[in-house]
Amino acid sequence: MIENPEDQGFPDQPDNKGSKSHEKNRWMIAAFVVVALILVGIIAYAMLSTAGFFAEPQPTNQAVFITITEPTQGARLDITWQVRVAGQGGGLFEGNVIVQALDAAGNILAQEPTTIDAPDAGIGGSGPWAVDLSIDTEPGILGQIVAISTSPVDGSIVTMDSVDVGYGESPIKDELLKIEDHFWRVVSLNGRPLIEDTHITLEFENFQAVGTGGCNNYFTSYERSSTDINFGFVASTAMECELPEGILSQESSYFNALEPVVTYNIEEKQLNMFDSSGKLLLVYDAVVMGSIVAPDGIELPEGAIVYVRLNDVSLADAEAQLIAEQVITGVTQFPIPYLVNYNPKQIVENHTYAISVRIEDESENLLFINPTAYHVITGGNPSVVDVFVEAVQ
Repeated sequence: MIENPEDQGFPDQPDNKGSKSHEKNRWMIAAFVVVALILVGIIAYAMLSTAGFFAEPQPTNQAVFITITEPTQGARLDITWQVRVAGQGGGLFEGNVIVQALDAAGNILAQEPTTIDAPDAGIGGSGPWAVDLSIDTEPGILGQIVAISTSPVDGSIVTMDSVDVGYGESPIKDELLKIEDHFWRVVSLNGRPLIEDTHITLEFENFQAVGTGGCNNYFTSYERSSTDINFGFVASTAMECELPEGILSQESSYFNALEPVVTYNIEEKQLNMFDSSGKLLLVYDAVVMGSIVAPDGIELPEGAIVYVRLNDVSLADAEAQLIAEQVITGVTQFPIPYLVNYNPKQIVENHTYAISVRIEDESENLLFINPTAYHVITGGNPSVVDVFVEAVQ
């Protein structure tokens, strides 16, 4: 007879069958959790992919368009300063916009590229764009502001917008034209021209007016507003020039003429100064001047023609714009003095200007050019410059 182990006082034995059952249940639960997490991950990935989180950026299907919102139709633009042009665009190749200012004949007065300001602009997205145009033209003419987008394949216009405008200028533009920005030469003293081949100059620097009276250098203090100007006591060097005849008397008359000056203006491209009765005392031209020099021993043939040009060279990829020119004949030897007078109202403060020299024979064959650029007037560059030329090989 087999007795119950419990009855025999044996210790409890493990229930192997129950233990295995519990362990199996735990593994099943763990497997279920893992499967559930995988399923959740798959579902989440599918949802995020649908939303575009994991997809490569694709071009949008927005309509292709450009609109100009500034300036408005019929606006009169003040071209004293840069003109702001702004608008909206979408569906454009790489978000590119080309903005132009045109005259009534369709000639391009100014052009600047810009792009749409949007994260997806490069793939056809839409957004705003803006650009500033420096428009150089005569005030009072009509024209258009145009915004275009071109095809990368053949350059044809894909879409565009335009507004009709007029070009004007600020009524205070003359006040913005600073006499300090130019180098001046007297062309009329008390109603009379200067003695031939003499120069009286005026330059405003470091709160003083300085220059040459023809023989001696001079300097004086000055104060001015937009219309009034007053000079202080004129001090000068003490050279006794004898030639040309009358040069010292002319110089003395000039120094005396500065004292009663009380008002000034810039009209017909010249600086005019008046006394308290309104009498015109002094007239100045804005000039660039100096000498044309060449290696020693070089002479010019009879009939040579010297062209000295003041150009706007602001745009490196565009043809220089002629501002003023002096043509010199009857010279055969270097150095050759030159003097180019220009309209100061044509000078834009942030543009770049240069003097160039071209010398031809009487058959228009090119003999000499200047190999180096000579920047003048703006950007701290001088207005008195000697230009070195070399023979064309």
